[in-house]
Amino acid sequence: MNGQKLFFFLAINLFGIALLRAQHPVKLEELFEKAISQGTSANQSQLINQALAINQKNANANYLPKLSINGAASYQTDVTSFKVPIPGIEILPPFKDQYKVTLDLQQNIYDGGSTTALKKFNSANSKVELAKVEHENTQLKEAIAQLYYSAALIDRQKENIEALKRQVTLKIERFEDLLQLGTTTKLALQQLQTKIMELDQQLFDLKFKKNGIISGINLLTGLSLTEEVNFEIISMDDFSPSTNLSRTELKLLQAQQALLSNSTNLIKSKYAPKLALVGTLGYGRPGLNFLARDFDTYGILGLNLKIPIEHFYTKGMSNELRLNDIQNLRINEQIEQFTTAQNVKLTSQENEIFRLQSAIVTDTEIIKMKTEMLVVIEDQFTNGIITQREYLEELEQVTLSKNSLALHEVQLAQAIIQYQLFLGTL
Repeated sequence: MNGQKLFFFLAINLFGIALLRAQHPVKLEELFEKAISQGTSANQSQLINQALAINQKNANANYLPKLSINGAASYQTDVTSFKVPIPGIEILPPFKDQYKVTLDLQQNIYDGGSTTALKKFNSANSKVELAKVEHENTQLKEAIAQLYYSAALIDRQKENIEALKRQVTLKIERFEDLLQLGTTTKLALQQLQTKIMELDQQLFDLKFKKNGIISGINLLTGLSLTEEVNFEIISMDDFSPSTNLSRTELKLLQAQQALLSNSTNLIKSKYAPKLALVGTLGYGRPGLNFLARDFDTYGILGLNLKIPIEHFYTKGMSNELRLNDIQNLRINEQIEQFTTAQNVKLTSQENEIFRLQSAIVTDTEIIKMKTEMLVVIEDQFTNGIITQREYLEELEQVTLSKNSLALHEVQLAQAIIQYQLFLGTL
């Protein structure tokens, strides 16, 4: 082989490997965080919390006194008068036009627990909305994971094809020297060159597939990743099954149950007795003395007790509570159905993980054996015992076995991540 060509070839490959290692690999968790912060979920959570704060302030206002200014002017066709004459005393009737302006006060002393129940209801409703946002984040994570591991598989396949290409390229370099010496044919060299073209086509296809995947990731995360980025696969040897189901759908159903419970308390408080301090400070004609003919100030202070009793015959409260009970039963059934379905998924996923773990062990043994066999086959090829086509077929078989291992390793990592997403622990 030409020494300059060999040096140039090795330098290019070493530079490529150094550049590859210098790149910062992308981690799945980083993409999760970026996608969530980039999406609308962060803004939604903030808006939900802001709305809760406003609702709680409005509810706390029930503890403050309620003041209102009221005014009225009227004219009536008749007024109260005394027709019986009293010697020495003249009682004039009040004016038929009457006016009053009042400042009215109502201060709750006991509101039947309405304010407390309302605040708890607001908080529970906010948790339902936040659970919906969390569920949307889980769906986003699932989409990111699917794209991530598709790109990771392409990276592995690309590495294997490039390794095969380097081996074939070395053979081309050798056969070019042999062709000049007249110890091989041009056809043998063309077969190797054709193989390089086939490998280049495969790399070209993988490049376009990865670009499409990266475009999807960039769209979801707001990043500007390029095809040179590497997708890291973390070893998943420490997998162990779990029964700690905390999926976002389950959290949402549980939050809805808590909301129903607080709704029940709110309904009961609506029909509870209520006691309030009431007062009026007024100015008008007449004042409290309806016989007075002049404008005057007046004041009233008292207690107002309200005990609703219409629900005893309209069944309003019992009907509302019954509706809540029915809704709660429905949610219980949904929780049971979801838990059963999710456990089936988890069991199936566990079996898939164990299958992939076993397949990886087998793949590793196959690659080891084929690599050892390839040494013998290469000697046979060098000595002319087997043809070049047979040698290339055996060489490609090793690459196919490596691709199978890469596929199973990526599938295993993805299956474990999917298992964690099924559980709701990721």
